Amino acid sequence: MALYLFLAALCVYLATGRYFIDNTDGENMYLALEANLRGDIWLQPGLSGNWWRTWGWTGRPFDPHGLGQSILATPLWFVGTFAARHLHFASPDLIRRGAVLLFCPIITALTVAFLYWFARRLGHHSRLALAASLTYAFCTLAFPFSKYFFSEPLAGLLLLVTLYYLSPASGPFTLASAAAAGALAGMTGLVRPALWPLCLLSIVLIPIRVRRVREALPTALLFLVFFAPSAYLYGWYNWARFGSPLTNCPMDPNKLSPAELPIGLYGLLLSPGKSIFLYVPALLIVLAGYRIFWRRDRFLAATIIAVAAYHLLIYGAWTDWPGGWTWGPRFLISALPLLWLAMPDGLTFAWRTRTLRIAASALLVLSFAVSLLGVTAFYMAHLDRLDARHQKIGASHYHWADSPIVGGVWTLAHAHFARISRAALGHTHAGGGSSEGLKLELRNTVDLWPVFLRRFGFGRWVWGVFTALILLALVFARAAVRKAERPEHPTPVSSQSELR
Repeated sequence: MALYLFLAALCVYLATGRYFIDNTDGENMYLALEANLRGDIWLQPGLSGNWWRTWGWTGRPFDPHGLGQSILATPLWFVGTFAARHLHFASPDLIRRGAVLLFCPIITALTVAFLYWFARRLGHHSRLALAASLTYAFCTLAFPFSKYFFSEPLAGLLLLVTLYYLSPASGPFTLASAAAAGALAGMTGLVRPALWPLCLLSIVLIPIRVRRVREALPTALLFLVFFAPSAYLYGWYNWARFGSPLTNCPMDPNKLSPAELPIGLYGLLLSPGKSIFLYVPALLIVLAGYRIFWRRDRFLAATIIAVAAYHLLIYGAWTDWPGGWTWGPRFLISALPLLWLAMPDGLTFAWRTRTLRIAASALLVLSFAVSLLGVTAFYMAHLDRLDARHQKIGASHYHWADSPIVGGVWTLAHAHFARISRAALGHTHAGGGSSEGLKLELRNTVDLWPVFLRRFGFGRWVWGVFTALILLALVFARAAVRKAERPEHPTPVSSQSELR
């Protein structure tokens, strides 16, 4: 069942992918990947120079982001290099970037499959676990962000699997569980440095799981042993870039500021431009079912509340709480998989009465519509228009008329479909002069790769590939539904919290 879900989600994500890096974070992490392969860690100008120059103590530019995603995506770079030797419709640089952009579709599809597995281990019926996983796949920010090379989807998956190994759902807490949790928590910090305190604090869950001191001490030590390599690599990486193991990006103008917290909380929860409830209305179903979830497993429920609170407090107090020029509250994506563990109970609650069913269905349809808008309308087109009118980008966070959701509808209504010379693909390379105009043109169209290729003069066969991927997704989804409809007797490892 989990395999069918993974394949179904992956086919949709591949069909709707964006195989062209057009954001600063993704560009920096891609350049860091290439820097690691060169044997150094300083950046060289990338496609059209779209990169954030953070100067280190050596006077060279470095990537200010975590190193983890650049490391884990390296195999896809080699796939792209191999493909570039045999495909000549675009420059080798674009083909390698396209291959690396397969990373987040794969990671997000794995998250969908693991959510199903986790829900089953909590004792939910397969149909309920299937429904919850599909809502995460297509009714949350996971759908639009599967297109890009941001690190939040990977951090979300790592947090989810870490919590699995620390929770009763994984079975008896063994030394292997502690080792896996430590390694995953360390990698999470290496991917998203802002999560290091949360990752280290996860060790406090061990004495809660293991009540006896004799057992808790060795498991906690093993957790730290497997946590340490990532922490060491992070410290070395900071020292090599900025001269101190505890210093990460000292030139970043964005800092933690307690004075920013009220504004950040309002922005992340209620603002017209970044409210999580506007971009993921289905989150209200999760909250509605949280009381049932608390009764089911207080250990998980309390832990997830703590993780969500950490995200809100840390990123709400960040001077760049919106997460830059992105679709929705990007920084909260890494908490969504954990919150979605309560979705089965939310659906159970919603199906009690006809009124609740109608309300829940409306929220799911609205969530899917907003997610689909984020998939088909590139958010940068709207922000470019604001910038061209000399409006502050921050205004889009507080005014309904400037909301990216409204801007996305405008982008689709005024999408460009004129032909573009295919020579632009062949001449676009690192530092290529044609790449900036190419990016601006591709921002103002329907954000699907068949549309891009058709504009470059490729045949109608590109829509055939797109349709084939969607049909494959339906086949795999149908197989998952059929398997879920079979009579079964769930055998959860633990349906009650050890905190009870």
